[in-house]
Order: sequence, then C-alpha cells, then structure tokens
Amino acid sequence: MTTSETITKAAGLFMDLEAELKEAYGSKEYETNRVLYEFGGLKDDSHQEKFQNLDALEFALRRFIQQRETVSEIRDQGARQLLMRLADKNLDDASDPDFCTSEENERLQQTLLWEWWGPSDYVRAYLQARPLIAVCELPSRLQELVGEARRCYAFGQMNAVMALGRMILEFAITDIGVRTGRFPAPESLDDYYRAYPPFTRADKLLGNTGPRRTQFRKLYDTGSKSIHSSSQEPGESPIRFLREVLDFVSNEYAIGIREPKESIG
Repeated sequence: MTTSETITKAAGLFMDLEAELKEAYGSKEYETNRVLYEFGGLKDDSHQEKFQNLDALEFALRRFIQQRETVSEIRDQGARQLLMRLADKNLDDASDPDFCTSEENERLQQTLLWEWWGPSDYVRAYLQARPLIAVCELPSRLQELVGEARRCYAFGQMNAVMALGRMILEFAITDIGVRTGRFPAPESLDDYYRAYPPFTRADKLLGNTGPRRTQFRKLYDTGSKSIHSSSQEPGESPIRFLREVLDFVSNEYAIGIREPKESIG
C-alpha cells in the first residue's frame, strides 16, 4: 500500500468514526463529549474506545501533515477536506504560547528544524503556511516551490513569499495544461513564453470568462505587483495570499487531473 493510500484509508476510518459518534450524540453533543473525553471527564463509557481510536487517528494524521511540504495523490475529496481541516488545527495549536514546550513537540522541532534552523517561532510560522493537498502526484519542482514558500514565511521573508506564490500559481497552471493537452510543454518550443504567455496558458485551461479565470488573474496580479513594485500593496497579507494560491491550485488539480498523467518536472 502506498503512502497516499494509507493516508486516505486512515482519513476514511477517522470520518467513519466521527460520523458514528455524531449520530450517537448529535453534532453539538459530540463536540462537548469529545472535549470531556480529552480531559478525562467522559461519563458515557460505551463510546470510550471510539473516542480513543479517533484521537489516535487524528494524532497520526496531524503529525504526518506537519512533516510534509505537500500531500499528494489524495483522490478522495472528503479525505482532502479532512486533511485541510487538520492542517488548520495544527495552526490553532501553533498559536498556543506553550506549544513548543512539550516533549512531543520538542521532538517535532528536532525533526523539522535542526537541519535548517531551530527557534520555536519557526515552527509556529511554518505550520501557518499549510501544505498543498492535491488529488494527484505533484511534480518535484512544485513541491520544491511550496516548501521554499513555507520556509520563507517561517523566516519572515514576505517578499519572497509573494514571489514564490506567483511562481507556484504559474507552474501549476502550466503543469495542468500540459498534462491535459491544452498546450505543449515549455521545452518543446524555443520561444515558448512568447507563444504561450501566462494569461494565454490560463485562458486555455480556465476559459475566457468565469470565476476561476477571475480568481487566477487576481492572484497573479497580486503577486506581480509585489514583485515589480518597491513596496507591498496596502492591506495585502502574504500568508493569506499564499493560502489562497494553494487552495486555488489544489482545486484546479482536482478539476483537471482525474487520472495520473505525466507532469512537466
């Protein structure tokens, strides 16, 4: 079984257990009883084992997410949505001032940082820039760009975050377009970027009108203004921009790539 299959199966077990508990308690009471379980105050022992298994699955999935730049080939939409939800819970935990003082999270710092850098502020910022959750296998170059963007944000290099966000956006659109036969690969033409400038590639993939095209152009323009201007656009948040780019890219891979196809690198 591949890693993506294992993660999808674990996510499925989590969702099944959560659905069973919500059916048993009702959605609101489920949340209350889960909190009670976590603090050792669950009065109804009949579901003790299910809560225990749910916690074990969540812990394993969140630890997996924390140590990945991207999570590829998650073809089940429910599993992708769950992983995004758990990535956001990692963000909530990272906001806790005591997050990096526990023994388990000290081990996480060792895993994530010592080959790069060590302070706890890095971990908090790194987890804010959640990984790219995708339906298919992702090109190594895209994984590299996402990882670099997350590390730049962790080190406070916000101009780099904006530039890399635009690079991620353009690379993903090109990769999906090539894999779906909308236009040739960049290495096939000597003057590729004149023949297929970014908006031409995007229009061939997204169409000449519609919300997806509008969102692409908005994100691309935001990144471009940061690259070409001497200062950041007023009110623009690099972390919001990066997360919007990753969400857009994740959605476009889900729409465009339903079966494994050769990527551009």
